[in-house]
Amino acid sequence: MFVNETTARVNETIELTGIDIVQLHGQEPPEYCQKLERKVIKAFRIASNFNLEQVGAYKVDAYLLDTCVKGIYGVPVRVSTGRLPKEQSDTVE
Repeated sequence: MFVNETTARVNETIELTGIDIVQLHGQEPPEYCQKLERKVIKAFRIASNFNLEQVGAYKVDAYLLDTCVKGIYGVPVRVSTGRLPKEQSDTVE
């Protein structure tokens, strides 16, 4: 998982580790995703003002709709309930 890294740094990590898929959780623009040398999962933080139309601008292998907690990227969600853990539920924007 990468958050607002340079494409050079991501591609270097790909080369060093051999990872097959890159998961992006930052504010990377659509053209950024095309510069990566692996499959890409683009995460979008879903807040009340989220515009679903922006997803279509990204030509990636998969999309991930993520919870939005201020200052935290890649927030885990309880799969069984789809709810944030209690300690995070008060911080959702």
